[in-house]
Amino acid sequence: MISVKKFSGAGIDGIITRFLSDFIITSEQNVRVYNYIFDAINGSDISDIIDPGGSGLFLRKTNNPKSTDLIGLGSWDLVTNSILFYTAPVSGSELHLEVATTPEEFGAPLVQAAVERAETAAVAAKISEDASEVSEWNSEASRLTSDSYATQTFGVFVNTYAPDGVGGYTATPTTEYSALHYASGNLDDQADVTITAPVLGDALVYDPGTSEWVNGTIDINDIEDVTITAPVLGESLVYDPPSGDWVNGKVLGLPVETGKPHQLVTNDGVEGDSRWSPLAHNPQIIDANTTLNTGANASAVSPEVADGVTLTISAGCTLAIL
Repeated sequence: MISVKKFSGAGIDGIITRFLSDFIITSEQNVRVYNYIFDAINGSDISDIIDPGGSGLFLRKTNNPKSTDLIGLGSWDLVTNSILFYTAPVSGSELHLEVATTPEEFGAPLVQAAVERAETAAVAAKISEDASEVSEWNSEASRLTSDSYATQTFGVFVNTYAPDGVGGYTATPTTEYSALHYASGNLDDQADVTITAPVLGDALVYDPGTSEWVNGTIDINDIEDVTITAPVLGESLVYDPPSGDWVNGKVLGLPVETGKPHQLVTNDGVEGDSRWSPLAHNPQIIDANTTLNTGANASAVSPEVADGVTLTISAGCTLAIL
């Protein structure tokens, strides 16, 4: 025969841990203990609805337990015909005791749901712990790699790091240098640079024969689109459209002679053939519209204004005709 006793209401206050049976319990195998929450509105007798309050118990629509409400031996002990919980049942929950004369009266053994849930939770916690540990390892490996790219010693290749699965990290050299490498050291310390007895005026030029940058002088005539021929004082680099090259030559309109104080530049109508002159020249015929702008005065010697040409004198300006 199986006898039932229920505890509820004020009898389960979250403090009481010992519950006396009205029936003789000969052994732990002769009793089954169920714990659940009776909730006629939100509960279910078909599916297991977990208590949203965090108790870990299931909500039941009727005040009767299901097999999944069974509490395993790991949570209680049999003491003097009473059930002694190691931790008091949740306040407001229902406690349901079934006592059998013999264990065989219970029929096939039931899976202790609480134990099963605990094992499942333990497995989930272990998986979560492992995932967290792997994530932490990966983060640390990324940090070590970033540090290597930033601060690896001069002349030493950067390392990338990966977790070894047991809390350590495996370093793999790359063929790249760190930011510190490029920010420090001498120019000659760079892998593709060779400096030999540099002198004033040397520049860094690429040597295709050695695939390195080396020090040397740069002759402007060595530049592919530059042609220099017998340069003389005062010449500049000017563009020659017919050849498509830059060539040495005289800048149009500028004389090269020095030592001509207070003299003016004139070209006598010949473009590019400029010279210094002690005389101020003006054309005899003004053949283009001309404006004397505000804030300036001017003079001209016997100019003739061509037909159709306008000479404009801005307000406040003076043009003296000599």
